[in-house]
Amino acid sequence: MKEFEIHYLSTEGPGLFGGLGIGRDQKEAEAYFLEAHGSECKAITAVRFYKNR
Repeated sequence: MKEFEIHYLSTEGPGLFGGLGIGRDQKEAEAYFLEAHGSECKAITAVRFYKNR
């Protein structure tokens, strides 16, 4: 598994926020992140590899 750092625009306020997504690849990590935080995420702006687990 890999961890990805995810930057997103939030429904809770202005500015960029950050979080972690976990998965075998970037697409799976984004899905994991949206499942957990989708209600507060307007749009994902950037995803980058963080580290292997």
